[in-house]
Amino acid sequence: MKKFVKTIILILITLHVAWSVYEYFWYSSLIPAKIGIAYPINISGQSDLREGCGTAIFGITNATADAISRQGIDFLATLSIPEEAKISTTPIERGKKHQFPRHGLVKALGQGWAVRV
Repeated sequence: MKKFVKTIILILITLHVAWSVYEYFWYSSLIPAKIGIAYPINISGQSDLREGCGTAIFGITNATADAISRQGIDFLATLSIPEEAKISTTPIERGKKHQFPRHGLVKALGQGWAVRV
């Protein structure tokens, strides 16, 4: 019985780690390459059988922070949306990712930056 419980716990932990790694790579693939990602701060979401919603907050590299400090909003104007984020332009289409207008990709919030994908 102990071996069975240990096996189930090990399987659950493995699935959790695998899902966390998948989420990291999926969300980070939607961030423009020019924005250097240093590490994930928080990745969370909620879903049911038909739909879901998730968020990911990443820390940026020092090089990206320096570029934003030097260039300001001009740095953000040169960003290109990754192909993974360009699948759908209408939220009505089920099962497809949504593309936001270019001006909605990045918004300044106080002293920090938020990237919406």
